Amino acid sequence: MDGISNPEDYIHRQIAQIPNAEHVDVHKGGWNNDWNTWYQQNPNFTRKDLEKKTKNMMKDYNIPKSSRNFAGRYGSGC
Repeated sequence: MDGISNPEDYIHRQIAQIPNAEHVDVHKGGWNNDWNTWYQQNPNFTRKDLEKKTKNMMKDYNIPKSSRNFAGRYGSGC
């Protein structure tokens, strides 16, 4: 998996600063289902594949580009 030892941790660190109500709506709208489907259909993905999928999903779910951020684990340097 091209440098991603824990893809679920990685995806959870893809952050968008949006109101909680919008966050709930995104998940109700199928975010988790879409993510799980892609994850199951792409077991040999690369970091680039994952970054592209995340970016596309944020676009598909109308998450403003200006609100997107990436959070590394404390002390991880990523």
